[in-house]
Amino acid sequence: MIRVREVFQIAPDKMREAKALAREMAAYELKMGGTAHTMLTDLTGDYYRLVLESEFESLAAFETALGKAFGTEEWQRLYAPFRALIRGGSREILTVVG
Repeated sequence: MIRVREVFQIAPDKMREAKALAREMAAYELKMGGTAHTMLTDLTGDYYRLVLESEFESLAAFETALGKAFGTEEWQRLYAPFRALIRGGSREILTVVG
């Protein structure tokens, strides 16, 4: 089992909009057979952080999910306005051990 954290630095004063768009993208991913996300925002550390966490059976399952949803026109339509709000970010892929 792996846990994937997508960490986004959001433009100041755009967090509310980013969370709404992230919810839409998560709903679309579920519709396409993806896994549920947990959405987190910062309390400490870097400001304006939006973190999306999800779990997959394997790295291969994660890669399959990326290709299945992200390659569609609907995903591109949903992601474009979200992308405009991002200042930077990173992805963490971790093995769940317990």
